[in-house]
This record gives sequence, structure tokens and C-alpha cells, in this order.
Amino acid sequence: MRMKKLIFSIAFVLVTSLIITACKADKGDTGPAGPAGSAGPTGVAGPAGVAGPAGATGPAGPAGPAGVAGPAGPTGTANVVYSNWIAVLNTDWSNNGISTANHTRAISAPGLTATLLAQGVVLVYLNLITQTNNIKLLPWDDATVYTFYLEAMTVGSILVGVKRQDNAPFINTFITLNYRYIIIPGGVSGSRFTSGPAAGYTVQQVRSMSYDQVRALFNIPSNGTNLR
Repeated sequence: MRMKKLIFSIAFVLVTSLIITACKADKGDTGPAGPAGSAGPTGVAGPAGVAGPAGATGPAGPAGPAGVAGPAGPTGTANVVYSNWIAVLNTDWSNNGISTANHTRAISAPGLTATLLAQGVVLVYLNLITQTNNIKLLPWDDATVYTFYLEAMTVGSILVGVKRQDNAPFINTFITLNYRYIIIPGGVSGSRFTSGPAAGYTVQQVRSMSYDQVRALFNIPSNGTNLR
């Protein structure tokens, strides 16, 4: 009886092994991977991270080409015109044809245009070079013998004059006299400047200033000209 059971058990194991082996033999090779599935929806963005430190400033790039100069603007009150000192020698004076006591001399004034004659204020200064810092606005007299004055002004020219106060015949006793003119364009309403450095001043107040005060007000150098 035991023998039969043992034979039966062995036979059962053998049959089971054959079945498992057959099943394994019937299984085919692994097929290729299927296509990737579609991407899922983007998740919610996380919080921004802390900003990093600023990087070092890079080197400056090369300068670009200069642009085309724009047109000159209109002349304004601040655009004062000033000449160099103009020397008048003692031999340059001539009789004005009216009196032997009066002599005149024309000095070139290319900065004096028709517009400035009509709308500007012209200041003409005399520099007595024999006396240090003795610069006078015309008209001026030396309280002894001579009166220095403006005879006339025309486009491009200023005629200065000198007269003996005693009406005696004029004698050329001067070594050299220097003249300088300053023209303040426009900006005058009635007798008062309305714009520029002199805005608020009357013309008479500016005329009453010393030469150095006028230079400081309009930023004029002691020598040189801005005429081109």
C-alpha cells in the first residue's frame, strides 16, 4: 500500500513538472516597448527662489560717433556780444567837420547788426591805459579838459568822439586809448530787461554798474571776444 502511494506521488510530481515546462515553452519572447503616453498637465509653479547677488558691472562700450550739430538757436538776451579791446592811436582822430574842438574816430563793430541796433542795448567802454583799472562807460568826462562820447552808431561801426571842454582846438596829446563794446540783445520792455542775467534791472541800473559788475553779471572775460 505504501509503495503505491510513493509511486503515485512520484508520478504526480513528474506530471506537474512536465505541465510547467510545457507552459514555459509555449510562452513567446518579450515584445517591444509600447509608445510613451502623453504628458500630464503642468503642475503648479513653486515659490520664487531668493534673488542672487548682482553681478559685477561690465566694461563700458566704445563711444558712438558724434551726432550732427543742430542749427544755432535764435539770439537771446543772455547771448551778449562783446568785442576785444580796440586801440585808437593819437594819430587816428580826425576833425568832425563841426568844430575844431571835436574829433572822432570810427571803430569796427561787426557784432552790431541792424536787429541789435533796433532792439539791443549798446555799452561802449573807454580804457585809459595810462591809469590802472580806469575803465569808463561813455559818455564820460575827465572833469578837467576832455569829454569822451558816442557820436553815432551804424551797422558794423561805432563812431566815438572826444571834445575839449574849453572849446579850444583839439590837439592829439593822447598816446593810445582802448575801446570795447558790449551789446545786450533784446529782452527789454520799456526801460527794463525782461529776460537773461539782467532780468528785473532797468537799462539805467545796468548803465550805472561798474565795468567789472557788468562783466560779472554777463560772465564776460576781461579780454577776448565772442565774435566769429
